[in-house]
Amino acid sequence: MTARERLDTMVRFIFNLTMTGLAIVLLGILVLLSTSVDEDVRRNFDQSMRQLRDIGLAIERETLNARNLNVDRDVRLAHLENELLARVDAIGKDLATLYPAERNALQAFRAGAERAFNAIDSVAFEANGHDAVWGKFVALDQSARWYADRTDTFRRSHGAFLTHRDELAEHSRAYVQALRERGQASQADNVFRAAQQVLERAQRGGESDLAQIESIANRLADGSQARSTVDRTVYSSLIDAMRGIAPSRADVEGSIADITSGRLQRELGDLREMVTRDHLYQLGTINDSRILLNVYTALLLLVLGYFGFRLQLSYRALNRSHDALEDRVKERTQDLERALADLKESQVQLVQAEKMSSLGQLVAGVVHEINTPLLYVLNNASITVENVAELRSAVEQVANVVQLVKRSDASPVVLRAALDELAANLDADAALEAMEEIQSLSVDSTEGLNQINELVKSLKDFSRIDRAVEDRFDVRDGIEKTLVITKNLLKYGITVEKRLEPVPQILCAPSRINQVLINLITNAVQAMEGKGTLSISTRERDGFVEVGVRDTGCGIPAENLTKIMDPFFTTKPVGQGTGLGLSIVRKIVDEHGGRISVDSVVGKGTEIVVALPIERLQVEAA
Repeated sequence: MTARERLDTMVRFIFNLTMTGLAIVLLGILVLLSTSVDEDVRRNFDQSMRQLRDIGLAIERETLNARNLNVDRDVRLAHLENELLARVDAIGKDLATLYPAERNALQAFRAGAERAFNAIDSVAFEANGHDAVWGKFVALDQSARWYADRTDTFRRSHGAFLTHRDELAEHSRAYVQALRERGQASQADNVFRAAQQVLERAQRGGESDLAQIESIANRLADGSQARSTVDRTVYSSLIDAMRGIAPSRADVEGSIADITSGRLQRELGDLREMVTRDHLYQLGTINDSRILLNVYTALLLLVLGYFGFRLQLSYRALNRSHDALEDRVKERTQDLERALADLKESQVQLVQAEKMSSLGQLVAGVVHEINTPLLYVLNNASITVENVAELRSAVEQVANVVQLVKRSDASPVVLRAALDELAANLDADAALEAMEEIQSLSVDSTEGLNQINELVKSLKDFSRIDRAVEDRFDVRDGIEKTLVITKNLLKYGITVEKRLEPVPQILCAPSRINQVLINLITNAVQAMEGKGTLSISTRERDGFVEVGVRDTGCGIPAENLTKIMDPFFTTKPVGQGTGLGLSIVRKIVDEHGGRISVDSVVGKGTEIVVALPIERLQVEAA
């Protein structure tokens, strides 16, 4: 290929790449403009606006009903106040999404694209900005809080009015009844008429009516009733109720006038109109962009059809090379399958080698633990044999004397001689000391044999070769047996702390779980280098039995935490580890449908928690 041809090829490639990029960018802009990501927020906003309007109207109805019917609507109005402020807050949150103070890159790009798109249409109106909308919302928020304050004032004023009304009715009845009982009927009628006039004028609530209430109260206070012998406390309460009912009723009327002024509804309508106008602006942009998107999609389909035809021609050429490549792939696949089979076989051999290595360490420790009590049992047996020989000689002499005593023809002289010989040869203190020593050595030997028996039983229970693959297993018992078997690793500076909470038995392969326990304990002991604290805990959580093994060793660096379960990964020196211990642990835990987690701090220690399901079991051949 000549330089000119290479240049032409490069120019065509750059041109095609540029046109493709422009096409993709234009498609992305049209898709962006034709979609709306704020529909849910707008629906919530509209719903909140309607609810706010309905709450305002409900407050007006409740206040008017409370005023006209003289009933207590305090609880209902308090609930509506809370709902009113909650709806305003919800509207503010929706506006914060629709009109953010600071737009992100995508929002800024979309806004710029909308302005550029609508600049083509000279009659298109501009959308309202953030400041204009939030200015309206601030006005609405202030009106809502003023509205809630006036509602609260109405509740307190109306409650005070009802209280004064009830007190007036109660005290007037009591006072009138007291006057009638004393024969002062005329005075009783005057008080009754005054109380009725106050109640009627208070019910009407006009300014002149409320002014007359004060006059009635003053006239009644200056009347002869105040100097009567009737209980002056009741009379004073009656006058106070009359004087208190007018200002509370005036406050009620003033609050109702403010509540029904329509201020909240006007601010609500202004904000709704502004946001609706912006929504229509956006909907117009979306509709126009969708039309262009359909046209653009049709053009792209034509272009794609052309390139599809070109690709069809190329496809025929590719088919010719496909057959040859398929044969080569088959050959390569066969080679990879053979390599995979070899790799699996190698992995099985390495796992078995790791198991044998662990078994060798286990047997060495058990042999050491058996050898110690066995030696002192053998030593005790040899000493016992010597003591038994001495006792045998003494017993034989005593037997001879006993036989002489039993013989009827034995002369006293012979019997006396035998006793003297027995007294000369038999040392009673030495015989007693020999028997005590035999008894002590027997106890020590029994203890040593019991230790050997415990080790043998633990080893047998640990191997589980005489039990089914799947069985119920108590992890606490497995931990105890494992600690017995690994006792040789734990007796030089290792302190074992056990917090074994009662847990249910799990369905599992016991020998496999024992292998997990011994691997975890061995790793923990090796991490502490012979000195530290080994903590083992069990607990039940959410259908799982959790076993935690914590050490106070060197810890694991953060960069190695994700690698410690990988096959062949180890931080030990060459020749001291295969890197398969934790890999086998993870494999066994995965087979049982369990979980494993690691928490480590460098310089403080590591905790590995294994969670095994109580019921579910998935066991594969080792």
